[in-house]
Amino acid sequence: EWDWYDLKLIMRPPVLIPRPETEELVERIVKWLKNLQNLPKSFGFLDIGTGTGAIGLALLNAFPEAHCVGCDISSEAVKLSLENAAKVGVENRYKCLESSIESLSSSDVGKFHLIVSNPPYIPPKDMEGLDSDVKDYEDWRALCGVSDDGLEVINQI
Repeated sequence: EWDWYDLKLIMRPPVLIPRPETEELVERIVKWLKNLQNLPKSFGFLDIGTGTGAIGLALLNAFPEAHCVGCDISSEAVKLSLENAAKVGVENRYKCLESSIESLSSSDVGKFHLIVSNPPYIPPKDMEGLDSDVKDYEDWRALCGVSDDGLEVINQI
């Protein structure tokens, strides 16, 4: 188990362990959403590259009427995020699909008020230079942005 943003999440290799910087991202999203005037209480959002589900589950915890669809290319991540949704008690408002961004269709996921993501962004040439605790244990698909500049997934979003 991993304490993360007021949640206890299950962690399992090869799924990327969420970092403190991702907690900061969630804090900023929560603050931004609370300041929106016209956002319905039952808003929906898409979590691209959901991994453990940390971002989406933290937002569901902060907004009890919201619902989330996560997607990830890793079957291990999809399974783990669904386990975590059940663990934190939001499984009735969380769905996760094994899918790339390009493969998603509106009939699969519906429409959303926002998209959240902490996508891979590290250029392939920089992967070997990462700390060994990251490069040796984390899923490279969650880190490496594939294209020369590392921004392929970001550009797809």
